[in-house]
Amino acid sequence: WTDWVSSHTPNLDNVMGGDYEYLNVLAHDTHFNLCGGDMSMVADIDCREINSQTPWSSTGQLDLVCDTQTGFYCSNSINYPEGCHDYEISVLCQCPPTTVQTTTTPKPTQTTGVPHQPPVTTTGYQPPVTT
Repeated sequence: WTDWVSSHTPNLDNVMGGDYEYLNVLAHDTHFNLCGGDMSMVADIDCREINSQTPWSSTGQLDLVCDTQTGFYCSNSINYPEGCHDYEISVLCQCPPTTVQTTTTPKPTQTTGVPHQPPVTTTGYQPPVTT
């Protein structure tokens, strides 16, 4: 999981604004560089309100978006007159699975020396022993 990040603070005077933490912006921003800039590595996301660290789904604000495609978004106009709280996100970066192909080459069998043979017994002529 990345550190908690927030690139935007909502302007409560702008009814058409809100708070947004767009993944495509944060992934390519050199200050944040989420998942090394590779959006395909974003496997999960968590969003929370900055001041209270309350999970986004428990703040009571309306029509919040927190997903791995968008990032986070809150509209001031939908949450009028209070406006959006300030939120932050953390993402889980996961490398895509890799496949490794291995090949095994059998080693040739080496034989050294002469194969085992039974001992040879000879009987033959022996000269007489003289004393």
